[in-house]
Amino acid sequence: MYVLHGKPDEALAWVERGLDLCHGASSEFTASYDLKKLQRDLLARLGRGDDALDLAWEEFQQHPSKYTYDELMKFVPNGERPTWHDRALDAATGADLPSLIELLIETDEKQRLADVIRRVPDATAAYVGTLRAAIIAGNFDLE
Repeated sequence: MYVLHGKPDEALAWVERGLDLCHGASSEFTASYDLKKLQRDLLARLGRGDDALDLAWEEFQQHPSKYTYDELMKFVPNGERPTWHDRALDAATGADLPSLIELLIETDEKQRLADVIRRVPDATAAYVGTLRAAIIAGNFDLE
């Protein structure tokens, strides 16, 4: 409501109160996801893009995925995108395998994806078999 009435600073205060209430709750991630997104958008709208970027980076590091990557890149200045792209992909190496593979496909990182597929243990290879076939069919270089 505050956003609609041109009061993003008041909206931000309410969002931050909501995030404080969510902190530590068992459903913290799901309950606060929209609030965190709104917080970043309001910060950017208030000219605090660096703060929005810091929060998006923190979220990406905690939950690397194509979704948090897209959210992160929304706040990266155009001239810094290649640097942040590499930084994000380096940080994502510890992500769960499905999220990492999805991120690498989404960002068209063929060589990094090929490296990940090559490192997949035999026990997990069946899990990514369909992806492996799709990658090969898509002319990804797995050599």
